[in-house]
Amino acid sequence: MIKKISILLLLSNLIGCSTNSIKEDFKFDSAGSDGIAVFSVSHDNYKNSIGNNLKVIFYMNGKRSNKNYRQLESTEEVFFGGWNKKSEIKKLKGRVFAISLPEGEHALTSWLLSSGGASYPPRKSLEPLKFNIKKGEIKYLGNFHMNFTSLNAFWGLRSVGGGYAEIVNESKRDIPIFENKYPHFKNKIKIDVLKIGIWGKT
Repeated sequence: MIKKISILLLLSNLIGCSTNSIKEDFKFDSAGSDGIAVFSVSHDNYKNSIGNNLKVIFYMNGKRSNKNYRQLESTEEVFFGGWNKKSEIKKLKGRVFAISLPEGEHALTSWLLSSGGASYPPRKSLEPLKFNIKKGEIKYLGNFHMNFTSLNAFWGLRSVGGGYAEIVNESKRDIPIFENKYPHFKNKIKIDVLKIGIWGKT
């Protein structure tokens, strides 16, 4: 019983670290130094697969001890251990984020693919993808996408055997989603996508 409680507390702690977008009525504080980073986190919509608990997590600014650490998950649970919210991105599973960050240098630092209780980290350490945020600036960084590699299972089903992350410019898709949520920021976003291409494999 104690063991089960410990596991639940650990899972709850991990979920609690997840970063969410700013509120829809967010406004810049004239005395503050924050800007907004806009991007999407997504993964393949894996049909005919075993299980439905696929998730990719991208990490920003390294370790949790860093006050600017962010944990960016492709799915958002409605309640602990329950269903996920509907994907915001057609034909994929994912979310469009708008997060507040202090002025200065930041970096996308790593990622993790989670599938059916198994975790798939990058095969080797990744080169951080650095970017800068200015006070009052709204910047689009791109789509952080996980492509799956598959394993044959049984009865025509497949299972995830790993994957590779990719940075893609999906500004034509993502920015309208952002502007629909935050109409007061319409036409105020600057496109400055991180280094496009594959960024690590499992």
